[in-house]
Amino acid sequence: MNKDIDEGKAKQVKGKVREEAGKAADDTSMEMDGAAEQVLGKIQEEWGKAKGTSKKHWTTNSRNLSV
Repeated sequence: MNKDIDEGKAKQVKGKVREEAGKAADDTSMEMDGAAEQVLGKIQEEWGKAKGTSKKHWTTNSRNLSV
């Protein structure tokens, strides 16, 4: 697992906590900030997955190249 995946998942959890705290406090701004942080975390996680996939693909296919 790479750093982006881990950080993205952590950001999603933090955002969910903030969103729920906003709901409990009836603070729409905090709730929306938490929801936005969750989205950013998901984007970061997916970016990490894409980087891992492309690196794996490159490593696998570069062995087949002949110069």
